[in-house]
Amino acid sequence: MGENATGKTTLCRILAGDLKHDKGTLRYPLFQKGSRLDWLRLKRLISYVPQEIPKWHGSLLDNIRYEAAIHGMKGQENRKAIAYIIQRLGLSEHAEKSWVQLSGGYKLRFTLAKALVWKPRLLILDEPLANLDIKTQVVVLNDLLNLVKSLRHPLAVLISSQQLHEIEAVADHLLFMQGGELAHQGRTADYGDARQHNTFELGCALTYAGLAGCLEGFPYEKLWYNGMSYFITTPLEVSGFDLLQHLAGQQVQCHYCRDISRSIKTKFYEAHL
Repeated sequence: MGENATGKTTLCRILAGDLKHDKGTLRYPLFQKGSRLDWLRLKRLISYVPQEIPKWHGSLLDNIRYEAAIHGMKGQENRKAIAYIIQRLGLSEHAEKSWVQLSGGYKLRFTLAKALVWKPRLLILDEPLANLDIKTQVVVLNDLLNLVKSLRHPLAVLISSQQLHEIEAVADHLLFMQGGELAHQGRTADYGDARQHNTFELGCALTYAGLAGCLEGFPYEKLWYNGMSYFITTPLEVSGFDLLQHLAGQQVQCHYCRDISRSIKTKFYEAHL
C-alpha cells in the first residue's frame, strides 16, 4: 500500500522479473538456494497480472488452454486444469463470450483464471480492485482467499491496492511504500501495537467549529478535517465507545464512526495526527 507514485508498481514489476532492479539484492529463498537468480525457473513459479489488462483476442477458453499448454500442461491434464479453474472462479456461463462482452469484474476474473490455471506458487496483482465495484471487490478477494488456503497447491499472493480496509480484512502482512522506500512491513494483526494514541474517523454534518465545541470537556488530543471526514485522536485509554457515548450526549448525529487505530490508513495521515 501507499500513495500514488511511491513505487508500488515498480516493486511488483521487479518481483515479477518484468523490470531489473538498479541496486540491492533480490532473492527468493523459498524458490531457490543461493543468490544467483534462475529466471527460467522462477518464471515457472511466478504469475503477474498488471493493472492495465491487455485485451484478449480470440476465444476466452482458447487463451486459457494456450496459457496452460505453454506451461507444460497437455491433453487430459490441460482439460482438467481448465475445467477446475473455470468452475472455481464461477466463469462457466461466460466461457463462450468474447472479451468485449465481459464487464470489468469478469475480465479480471478471466485474467486470474489464465494466471492461475498452470498453478504458480506466487501471484502478483497490481491494483486488481481499482476498477471494480464494491460487491465485485469482495467476490474477487474471497476467491483469492480460498485459493490461498488450498492444501494441494499452496499459493502466495502479493497485492498492491488503495482499497485499504478491504485488503486489511484479508492480508496476513502489510507493506507500506513512502517516497520510493518501504516505510513499514509487518503482520497485519500487529499493526498499531506500538501506537501512542487511538485514532477515530468520523462523518457528521457539523462544521469544524461545531464539532470542536461538542468535544469540549472530552479527553481528546487532536481534531483534524481532511475535507470529507473528521479524524480524532485520543489517549489510549479512551475507546470508540467512549467517544460515541459523549457525542450522543451532545446530540451529534454521526453518519459513521470507524476506529482506525490499528489501520495502515493512519500512515497516510500521520503528519496531521
